[in-house]
Amino acid sequence: MNHRRRVLRIIARLNVGGPAKHVSWASQGLNRIGWCNLLVYGDVESNEDDLSHFARKCGIRLLKLPTLSSSISLFKDLRCILSLYSILDRFRPLICHTHTSKAGFLGRLSVLLWRILHPFSKAPMVVHTFHGHTFHGYFSPWKHRLFLWIERLLALLGSDVIITISSQQQKEILDTYQVGNLKQHKIIPLGVETDFALELDFNSLRDSFGISSQSTVFGIVGRLSSIKNHKLFFEAIQVFQGSGDSTDVHFLIVGGGSREFETLLRDLVGSMELKNVHFTGNVEDPRQIYGALDCLVLTSINEGTPLSILEAFACGIPVIASAVGGIVDLLGVQGERGILISDPKPSEFASQFQSITDEIPTQKVALARQFVQERYSVNRLIKDLDQLYSQLAEGEQS
Repeated sequence: MNHRRRVLRIIARLNVGGPAKHVSWASQGLNRIGWCNLLVYGDVESNEDDLSHFARKCGIRLLKLPTLSSSISLFKDLRCILSLYSILDRFRPLICHTHTSKAGFLGRLSVLLWRILHPFSKAPMVVHTFHGHTFHGYFSPWKHRLFLWIERLLALLGSDVIITISSQQQKEILDTYQVGNLKQHKIIPLGVETDFALELDFNSLRDSFGISSQSTVFGIVGRLSSIKNHKLFFEAIQVFQGSGDSTDVHFLIVGGGSREFETLLRDLVGSMELKNVHFTGNVEDPRQIYGALDCLVLTSINEGTPLSILEAFACGIPVIASAVGGIVDLLGVQGERGILISDPKPSEFASQFQSITDEIPTQKVALARQFVQERYSVNRLIKDLDQLYSQLAEGEQS
């Protein structure tokens, strides 16, 4: 395969979530139009579920690198940089495209090493995609400052293009956190497969928990982690259940995580004496998830572009979400396509739970469905990436 059509794609791990599906769909689609993608990935953490089978199902070329992971380990990270350097040296890609923070850190350092050891050869061009960011809500203040400093340095020395997935995210990365410059930045929204929305399974998940077809079901969909702020969701349920008749309203917690964190959440539900709250664990089939829901809820502290919102849009399910990160771009600044909570208090969410049980916002739902079909198709994603890669290839020739 011609060097000018090779792409080395790197992601820390293929765990359950949007980034893993994104890199799989992107690699599959780009392969179809003549790009040669090699996707390098590492091990999932012990408290995460593996989605590498999804990538294999997409028929893409995969290489698992055991030293590549999301956790920080100086010895493993140094070995990983050397391994990635070796892969670069053998594969000789036109583009090294990294996804998520840890892979972006190690991948870009490996390219910098390659440039040092091959001063007279053409190095791969580097593209990094921010699916979210770790500058807020993940670590202690000093770690946030350290990681921000590292990202600024890598943007300066090791990035040809920085992709953000929404205008709101670009504003945060570029203006608020001052990572990279405007010339480097490019907005390429996610793409999502929505064919599943045509054949939803309305019964399987509800039947598992004895929920009738007449009940109203709110659900939070995502990994069990502190950044998703399940505590706020529970507090909103408590306010809602204390304000009137909620006997026929159920709440699903969809997603997996560490056993310790799930136990903590279950204990919290018990101590708050919440009713009709059900933990489903990971559910791989989106037809079951969205077939069971009447409304999707996100209480996150920080988000990029949540795949769950795009999938809910495609299924005609209303969304209630905190106004953070890329969520604002999806729901609209004025909440045109969903219910946006600017002041994330339990009472605000509880009030919107009541409004949904009273009446579905059909106009918002219709606009949301049209929005995802027009702007977030996988075909559009492939077209955007093909255009970017082709421009980089042309620039290399000139």
